[in-house]
Amino acid sequence: KIAIKDAIPRFTDEAYHSNFGLQWNKFSTVQLDSFNGSDESEKRLLCQSKLYPDDFDGKTILEVGAGNGRFTEIFLKYGAKVLAVDYSSAIDANYRNHIKYIEEGRLLLIQGDLFNLPLTEKSFDIVFCYGVIQHTGNNQKAISELSKFPKNKGRLLMDIYSISIKHFN
Repeated sequence: KIAIKDAIPRFTDEAYHSNFGLQWNKFSTVQLDSFNGSDESEKRLLCQSKLYPDDFDGKTILEVGAGNGRFTEIFLKYGAKVLAVDYSSAIDANYRNHIKYIEEGRLLLIQGDLFNLPLTEKSFDIVFCYGVIQHTGNNQKAISELSKFPKNKGRLLMDIYSISIKHFN
């Protein structure tokens, strides 16, 4: 079942994750480097991925768990085309934060479930998923689903929060 609300295709009922949506819509710009004056998101992306800004230029990126668009902003800054997906209504904050890129045709947003994405396999240069897998309830299945979408020789960038004192696995 698909519904379109506020120009965003919606493939899920987000009631289960409504707290995430509420949080990202209420504080929709707090993590955006362009808003908070930092380069924290940009540094995290480059440090964790071991990639350079040029590695994103002209690439098609599937961003799963995009939230308010913290990393969407960086990908677009580097010249990528982005399909940003979030299960919750946080996708609405992403829409408000990046509407000019939607109008330019470089950003498409959908509200959807990682375990049931209506997308063609092996169709993205980069699949990106930071800070999401541990929220899915099934880490192995989430990784398996994400691995379906990079093209041959594409990249899968993901992380899982650690339960130890270390920040990331």
